[in-house]
Amino acid sequence: MNHEVAYLLGSGLSKPFGLPGVSELTERILTSDQFASLHTDQCYHVGLPVRIHQIGEISTKIAVDFIKLVQGILGHESTVNRIPEPNYEDIADFIKQYHLSLTGEYENPALSRTILKEIRYFAFNNQVSVKRLLEYSIILIDCMLQYFLHHNHDVVLSKSELLMNVIPDLLMSDQIDLFTLNHDLLMEDYLVTKGITYADGFYPNQDKLDYFDFNKFWHSPNKVRLVKLHGSIDRFYHNQSMIKVSDPRYINDPGSNGFSDNFVPSVLSGKTVKMLDYSKPIHADLYGYFRVKLATEISKLIVVGYGFGDKGINNALSSWFGLNPTNRMIVVTLDEDALISNARFAMGRILADQGYWQNRRVVILDGGIENLSSNSIRDALS
Repeated sequence: MNHEVAYLLGSGLSKPFGLPGVSELTERILTSDQFASLHTDQCYHVGLPVRIHQIGEISTKIAVDFIKLVQGILGHESTVNRIPEPNYEDIADFIKQYHLSLTGEYENPALSRTILKEIRYFAFNNQVSVKRLLEYSIILIDCMLQYFLHHNHDVVLSKSELLMNVIPDLLMSDQIDLFTLNHDLLMEDYLVTKGITYADGFYPNQDKLDYFDFNKFWHSPNKVRLVKLHGSIDRFYHNQSMIKVSDPRYINDPGSNGFSDNFVPSVLSGKTVKMLDYSKPIHADLYGYFRVKLATEISKLIVVGYGFGDKGINNALSSWFGLNPTNRMIVVTLDEDALISNARFAMGRILADQGYWQNRRVVILDGGIENLSSNSIRDALS
């Protein structure tokens, strides 16, 4: 049975461990100008001495003010689909789309002249270029995600029974894939705490620096595979590949003087634009692995804490669900009604279909992971 079962994990898994959700992260990012600053490594940091920025640089205040401007545009501008309470994912999505249009990667006719004029005026007033403004506002978001998503190891230890109920030991006895949309290191910490070895695609080179190697990952003998589809706060681009390291300022690479090429973590922020990110190197390998496993092996998918808001992930799930009438989905959520009403398009219809409920193709476990018992997942799979 175990070969047929896989997990898809979202932010609802991490919240009980004190990690912030999307709304809280948005609030913290919007106040980061009070405690973070841009440094010479071109990343924004908390706890380092505040630098006096040079003309043309995107200081934290400029980046935060711009993010607030975009939030206002998304909340009120009549030329875009108004979002009542834009969060950092909505904001990043807009900024990345504008950047892709500005650099000629993809044309976006939805960007009105009024919006572009307002943004150019903001850049002019702050004596910065529009291109750098777009790039560094995303860097600020990604660097702040890295800072705020570090967790307390003691909390993981004290609440480990929650994760034991989510992923019972019986499902760890054979090969199982843990697909996660979270950037944090909660699952890694939990697996280490449990003494479970796992494969995540990173393997040491001669200097014991962990590089991504999809070929080794594909053929890995490890029973547990952790697949981080949206990147991670401990992953950085280096030497035209990706490394996993706790601190990019201190790495085992004599050729780079001991620090990474990039100090900004590789995390995928945004919503619709993530579909483009899934085609990028390394992320494409992991997303492809996700699609292949769904199509060839998985008949039971346990979804925990995911709101079904990612179009690329939803495309994969709806295709998989319709592929075989015996495929089943067990969903653990904090609020069933909110989940169904907020889920995007096809997945919302699947979740709300009473016929799927009656034949147990869709089983929704309400109340979040705190209300799971040791038998909840086992009973739902039966």
